[in-house]
Amino acid sequence: MEINIPNLIQSERAFFKSGKTLEVDFRTGKLKLLSKIFQEQKSNIYQALYKGFKKSGLQSVLTETKYIINEF
Repeated sequence: MEINIPNLIQSERAFFKSGKTLEVDFRTGKLKLLSKIFQEQKSNIYQALYKGFKKSGLQSVLTETKYIINEF
């Protein structure tokens, strides 16, 4: 699937200008969704951190993901 970047940018700008992102419920909903996806994809994130930076699972938790999880 090929993504048309100029159309995507135009669409995102129009959405931002709509003011929808200013609503607290919208923002908290997106943060909750991000947290859920992050939890579901933790093992993939650890694998990517190992592949890209040779970080062990423990090192990934201590230096990368622990702080993100605590923010939610």
